[in-house]
Amino acid sequence: MKPSEAIENIEYTRRWMGCESDFSEEALDMAIFALEKQIPQKPEMIWDTTFGKTRPHCLVCGASNPTGANYCWNCGQRFISEEES
Repeated sequence: MKPSEAIENIEYTRRWMGCESDFSEEALDMAIFALEKQIPQKPEMIWDTTFGKTRPHCLVCGASNPTGANYCWNCGQRFISEEES
């Protein structure tokens, strides 16, 4: 199952079965948040004056990452690899 399919399944379950408590709602929110980070996003390539080259910047948190990074070092967002793009 892909992360996007799992998110759809959790949201469907939440709508039709409901949650018994705020704790359940919070747990579902956390699960969706974690799964969304596994859906690859293409980072924005921004010129880094310190290193004199472009580096990937995370669109979720804005952190600058090393060239070739697969995940954001700051928030864990998965990046689209060159093979996936």
